[in-house]
Amino acid sequence: MRLNFLSTGTEAGVPVYGCDCPVCGRARFDRAARRRPGGCLQVEAGAARLLVGGCPVPPVARPPAEGRLEGILLPGWGTGRLSGLHALHRGVGAPVPLLGPAPPADLDLVREPGLLRPLGIEPLQSLRLGPIDVRALPLAGGPEYGYALEHGEFRVVWLPGGPRLAARSLQALSRWVPDLLITGVDWEESAPGAAGEGTWSRLLSLQAALGARRTLITHVSHQLDRWRTGRMDGVPAGTEFARDGQRESSAAPGLTPAAGVERESAV
Repeated sequence: MRLNFLSTGTEAGVPVYGCDCPVCGRARFDRAARRRPGGCLQVEAGAARLLVGGCPVPPVARPPAEGRLEGILLPGWGTGRLSGLHALHRGVGAPVPLLGPAPPADLDLVREPGLLRPLGIEPLQSLRLGPIDVRALPLAGGPEYGYALEHGEFRVVWLPGGPRLAARSLQALSRWVPDLLITGVDWEESAPGAAGEGTWSRLLSLQAALGARRTLITHVSHQLDRWRTGRMDGVPAGTEFARDGQRESSAAPGLTPAAGVERESAV
């Protein structure tokens, strides 16, 4: 399984329009410092492709570089998640499932026929998209979903915002043990970055509950980028900040499932 981070910013992206902070200033001339909005991930396994989190803005002209787009996994139906999908909706070819919580009846993508097919999926139930097993994970404090992805022996948990999973999701994953956790951190600009205080304590708790071997931070704001410039103190061990265009593979040494780790299927 291969992962491609199409976008790693919040809905404002980086640079933020009108902001003259050092991070936004740098991003205006340094493409490597930019973050497209939305925190969207492309997942590839063989010829199959999934988009997780929506589609970046501006939309990707050819979402599956090769192979077939099996579906798009959405955490919810907010406008920020849908804004990059309209060009795909007007495309041609085989219909593409647009999956998430039950879609509202007044959703434009429901009322107007097009390439995308909005569908509700049941939480915690196994759904096969090509060779990839997908489970929707209810979040704490809201109707949105995160997702658990599995291909062969490789497992990933993707969350749309901060590290918050509902109790039933944590119970289902109690012995599932993901190789990679992809999440935001509920950034609080006024809070210190010390581990165990505010911003990082929730991430530490989730890492311990899941047993994730490695964590990549996405949905990164310009404030968080500014805070972390030149420092990593307080960031939990095994945690990295993802970048737009970053690629990961289950075959990489840091992501290959650990031998001898006892894991069970989610229930």
